[in-house]
Amino acid sequence: MKAARLFTITLVLFLLFIANSAGAAAQGNGVVEGKLTNGSSGGDKVGVVPVTLYVIKGNQIEEAGRGSTDGDGKFGFEGLDTSPDYIYWVSAKYRDVDYESEEFSLDGDGKKTVDLVVYEKTTDVSAIKLAAVNLAIMGAEETGILSILEVITFSNTSDKTYVSDGKSETVRLPLASQAYDFVLGHGLSIESVFPVEGGFATAQPIYPGEGQIIFAYKVNYSSTKYNLQKSFLYPVEGFSLFVPDVGIRAESSLLTSAGSMELEGRRYQVFTGEDIKPGSQLSITFSKLPRTGQPWISGLSTLQKGLAMGLMVVVAAAVIGYVYFSRRRRLVPVAEEGVLTEEVALPVEELEQERRSLLESIARLDEDFEAGNILEKEYHEQRSMAKQRLLDVIQQLRGGEEEP
Repeated sequence: MKAARLFTITLVLFLLFIANSAGAAAQGNGVVEGKLTNGSSGGDKVGVVPVTLYVIKGNQIEEAGRGSTDGDGKFGFEGLDTSPDYIYWVSAKYRDVDYESEEFSLDGDGKKTVDLVVYEKTTDVSAIKLAAVNLAIMGAEETGILSILEVITFSNTSDKTYVSDGKSETVRLPLASQAYDFVLGHGLSIESVFPVEGGFATAQPIYPGEGQIIFAYKVNYSSTKYNLQKSFLYPVEGFSLFVPDVGIRAESSLLTSAGSMELEGRRYQVFTGEDIKPGSQLSITFSKLPRTGQPWISGLSTLQKGLAMGLMVVVAAAVIGYVYFSRRRRLVPVAEEGVLTEEVALPVEELEQERRSLLESIARLDEDFEAGNILEKEYHEQRSMAKQRLLDVIQQLRGGEEEP
């Protein structure tokens, strides 16, 4: 769910999260109250709905309260810890679909009003579109292996939550032909994703608005030329291809060159396409691929069990930033060859979504390291990248809140 989560995060809180420590709590006088409203046009009155209050203490998520709304959709919780180190959010289940509020703390006066929007359900798939599909060639780990990162922006253009029509899946996403070593990075819960022929699917509801999904995989090539085949089940408003600018060529009848740009300090060729119809087959021919095992970019050599999460999120954030800029191209000046001349800030709700995903990624890395599933060197490298990106996101959020 793409919910706006607006609250001030201090550097102290950031350090508390990454160090797995918790501050002392001032207990007992915190109050949370709010109301659920129906965001669907012509939707029913919300009525009595189960509501749960959660809190994050350090890296632990605990249930802080459980109750129900009254007949008008109102709810409340009392006697809560007011430590600024604790982060709360409200979860409600309406029509068997879970909804979450923005995150907040109870420091200050210890009171918070939470207004949470819920929606009616729909099984009409015509509202589902891919606002942006971004495919980046990340590198060659060894001879004949390409690492690919995809960042997809789903769009539900209706005012209802899209759910399954009795099937086990809501949406499915095809991968490139013969893809393997699939790794889910962000946007979908691991529990909701399962493999299907030619790709993967999710049973997760698709809420009104937009939200990003990040994932990576590998493909093999046997010569200096490779033809990547990718199909689409939903309308695609915009497609972007990022290819390392090291002599590799890319051609497709559905894409045109958009020059080159830098992502995370590396130059990429950019190819774009628009209005790709459902059922279309995208064919991209790469030529002049390297014969040796030397990577042009640091390859995603640790794409196992989500261990490359930090790198995936860092690069994906740069891709999202480029696409966000591109969709508003006329509003921002650019220099030659498409290089940004000023920093483009992401919408607050996207930064909040990325912040929470980074926290979850750090926690998973810690768990994998403690379980012996990752080497110490790889653990520190991936954690360091995720931490740095998290600090950048927090600084952007704080800067956005300070603006009048």
